[in-house]
Amino acid sequence: MPLIPGFLIPYLPVFSIRFRAVTLLVAPVRLIRCLRWKEHAAAGALVVIGISLLCAPTAAECIDYGEFFHATGSIATLRGAEDVAVSGSFAYMTATRSGFLVIDVSDPSCPQLAGSCAFYAWCVAVSGSYAYVTGSPGLQVIDITSPASPQMLGSVDMPWAVDIAVSGAYAYAANGYSGFCVVDISDPQNPQIVATMDNPDYVRGIAVSASYAYVAVGCTLQVIDVTNAPSPQVVGSVNMSAEAWRVAVCGPRAYVTTDSTLVVIDITDPQTPQVMGIVNPPGRLYDVAISGTHAYVTGAYGLHAIDISDPWNPQFICSADPDGWLGRSRGVAISEDQVYGAVSGDGLPPDWNGLQVFAIGNSRCPEAVGSIDLGSGGNVFGVAVSGTYAFLVDQAYGLRVIDITVPQDPRILGGVYVPGSARAVAVRDPYAYMVTYYSGLQVIDITNPESPYIVGSVALPEYAYGVAVSGTYAYVADGYAGLYVVDVTDPRSPAIVGSVDTPGVARGVEVTGTYAFVTDRASGLQVVDIKNPQDPQIAGYLDTPGSAQDVTLAGHYAYVADGASGLQVIDITSPASPQLVGGADTPYNAEDVVLSSTHAYIADGHGLQVIDIANPECPRLGGGVSIPRTTHGVAVSGTHVIAAHFHGLWILPLQCKSASLVPPVGTAANLRIRAFPNPGSHHTRICLELSANSRVAASIHDVTGRRVRALLDATFPAGVRDFVWDGRDDAGTPVAAGIYLVRLSTDDGDVAVGRVLIVR
Repeated sequence: MPLIPGFLIPYLPVFSIRFRAVTLLVAPVRLIRCLRWKEHAAAGALVVIGISLLCAPTAAECIDYGEFFHATGSIATLRGAEDVAVSGSFAYMTATRSGFLVIDVSDPSCPQLAGSCAFYAWCVAVSGSYAYVTGSPGLQVIDITSPASPQMLGSVDMPWAVDIAVSGAYAYAANGYSGFCVVDISDPQNPQIVATMDNPDYVRGIAVSASYAYVAVGCTLQVIDVTNAPSPQVVGSVNMSAEAWRVAVCGPRAYVTTDSTLVVIDITDPQTPQVMGIVNPPGRLYDVAISGTHAYVTGAYGLHAIDISDPWNPQFICSADPDGWLGRSRGVAISEDQVYGAVSGDGLPPDWNGLQVFAIGNSRCPEAVGSIDLGSGGNVFGVAVSGTYAFLVDQAYGLRVIDITVPQDPRILGGVYVPGSARAVAVRDPYAYMVTYYSGLQVIDITNPESPYIVGSVALPEYAYGVAVSGTYAYVADGYAGLYVVDVTDPRSPAIVGSVDTPGVARGVEVTGTYAFVTDRASGLQVVDIKNPQDPQIAGYLDTPGSAQDVTLAGHYAYVADGASGLQVIDITSPASPQLVGGADTPYNAEDVVLSSTHAYIADGHGLQVIDIANPECPRLGGGVSIPRTTHGVAVSGTHVIAAHFHGLWILPLQCKSASLVPPVGTAANLRIRAFPNPGSHHTRICLELSANSRVAASIHDVTGRRVRALLDATFPAGVRDFVWDGRDDAGTPVAAGIYLVRLSTDDGDVAVGRVLIVR
């Protein structure tokens, strides 16, 4: 018998390359499945190593992020978001500091405020053309026939109501320490309390199904017969292990959240409800909504997906916002394939308070292929990749080198302490160029990745945020001081040779040819002529809608991570006159961007977002993944994307070329449209995507349906085309601020309608 079985010989090169990643602790059962263990036992340790390699699970080379549970859009409100209900293409939201808000969600990736009423609002239910809102001073009935102009019709004093449900001519309120309350709403202008039921415990949640109300009271679920609504009767109850919060009912089961559990209850016989199963998602819980075989639960750690296909054994799947960085998620609602959550947190930026929208997908979250967790000692702000190594920017430590030869098993190889709060790194073998807040540019020899060391440095006047290397020069985005050019011909003695002040705060920089493109926060993208590195000059600029954080280049386009405005695509064919040609919003704050093939990968603070840029002028959000802890940086290595989060990194598969993208604004069998920017103040670019040659008519209408402007009537070939609406009506007069409808129709009978918000 040969020492090495013949079937292992083809794998020896792999073994020799990846020896460091092989584990010898292989379970006997696994070995038996891969090899007749007794027959080959004499082959020794080498055989065990070979088997470990052969049996290791292989991660998918690519995935479709659009198929997974992911955030798709958001809209900020003042802090205090509490509840949400959805009906048709509108979400109705309450916020204690913003009042009652009507939000257009016809495009879930770009929710738009349509109308509002100002009062202290707590919870909401919608039925027909009315919204029923509790708050101060009580229950308000609001006419939502015109979403842009909701009208308060009637009210009834009920100051302690914390949840509400509507069925037929009655509203049912969970009224805190004031118990359970029934309100006759048959006359919306004059609602009347017709019954109350006192309870010694706090009444927090309520759901109504058929002729029963299911009420969360203290540590119990009470079942109340409301066949005769003015005379409700308690007919059953079941105890919980903790305070019950909210209730949802679907078919023969009720789903109740407590502080830390979701409880599934059999209500086949309402008089004898029985606990079936319990599941413990992370963090404190609040509200629950049901869609098919899944429950979606909000709480302190965001939104959780739970498999309830087996009610006796519900299973936690995953979380969006698993570390709760977005604050407490409160009310939740489901419409078709989207989940809507009200998010609030007093310690968070205002633009992280409001409505968050999630695509249900397959209710699962993309999983990391491999990861590194530096623990609380890590403070990672960025990542760069060269060959089989990832270089992490650790603010507190400096440079950390990670071996990513085997993506499933990344290893920390070495590092070097860099003083002054590290912020960014660019790699050009055999050196890494790291910029810091307080100690300028540091040049690091990485010839031996296990033992990198600083060979030279140069001080800079301000806080450096970004760096790029081209030829014998390093270009540093130096905050308030603008762009600095450093000669690195001799890495041991880098020297500043030129600079140019930018009007804002220089954050990121990328170089191509004789131009440097600098993201300048509130001052957008600055184009700097560097033909003479000793005398760089601003050649052009473009003010982006958000806060420009980072930039990468491909062809004649610049792709800008633009903070709260997501990804902005800029045509740089003429560097002196860059033009904004496309954009795609991301759910949170875009901080870093990298490209691979036809996709852009965005580190947007809360995770990784994937955007299809096959047509750069009509980019589309394709999906994403929530990553524990704040995500600041992103890089691509081979078939994987590397996301740098606060305490380390995640390695994930790339997006497959065939993507299940989030649907654009309007969709028809032969026709798709998307408007950008949206909101817009002057010109709005409308992207038209045709699956076949068609004659297309395009027009603009106000919310009443009145035509405002005829835009075009022409024949187009299949593919993507775009045209511009200048924000004017047929008479050439600028339209008033508000919501407008873009209507496209083809001679085949297809119609698509999108909404555009004009701000003045």
